[in-house]
Amino acid sequence: MRLHYVLLRAPPSEIIVSPFRWVAGTYWDWDLIGFDLGPIGAECSLGSDRLERFCRSWRIFRIVFRPLKLDIRLEVDSNCWLIGYDMAAPWDHGLYLGPINLQVEYNVRYAEDY
Repeated sequence: MRLHYVLLRAPPSEIIVSPFRWVAGTYWDWDLIGFDLGPIGAECSLGSDRLERFCRSWRIFRIVFRPLKLDIRLEVDSNCWLIGYDMAAPWDHGLYLGPINLQVEYNVRYAEDY
């Protein structure tokens, strides 16, 4: 199952559509910045880690259901300002409200004690 399709690629940028990503907002990581509106998004690679100092994340709580291999986390990310639902992978779901996000993952990190 493909989770996103590239509509237009002009390095270092691309415009993508994802039927499983229904969010609105902006995000950035060490070397890229992105904008989303519904299932359509745009990303631009900056080619360096110039945004690293603006990327911070804090976990508010974590619940693990080991028999179900389920990991649920409430986090605050300084670099992710979105509103909506995102399925990054079939086993990785997120609900976003500004910098606050609820991550639900199946069979990914449930065994880790972090």
